[in-house]
Amino acid sequence: MMKTQLNFYALTKLIMLMLVCTIMMSCSSDDDGVITDDDLPELIIEVTDCPLENLVMTPKVTISGNTRRWFVNVEATITCMGEPVDKAELKVKWSWVKKAIKIKTDSTGKATARQRVNSEPRPKGKVTVTVKGSNGSRPMTVEF
Repeated sequence: MMKTQLNFYALTKLIMLMLVCTIMMSCSSDDDGVITDDDLPELIIEVTDCPLENLVMTPKVTISGNTRRWFVNVEATITCMGEPVDKAELKVKWSWVKKAIKIKTDSTGKATARQRVNSEPRPKGKVTVTVKGSNGSRPMTVEF
């Protein structure tokens, strides 16, 4: 059985190079803190068994984290005639992510989407959430 020698100096240099590349990539983002219209998520909530006039949607956007590691959290609560809507489908499409994700509301009628944003100042912008009922749709815009 052959033993492979590890060159700790070369291994340390490789780790340092990877660390520098990671830091450089995270610093190459737009630092004005404003999420442009191209960066806004497109959220569509579909409830197939409730008319639009009976649907109530309460979107809430919060920002968490700190400098250069912010998270935009979008929470939407859906009720139909005052009752929480379970398993309503929520499609989330962030412009910088290639595929949309699908999540469903839980038994309390809440669905949450979270995305990381690299920004020096605290990010700000708006999110548009569209709810689709059995007979139409209605968009809502929330600023944060």
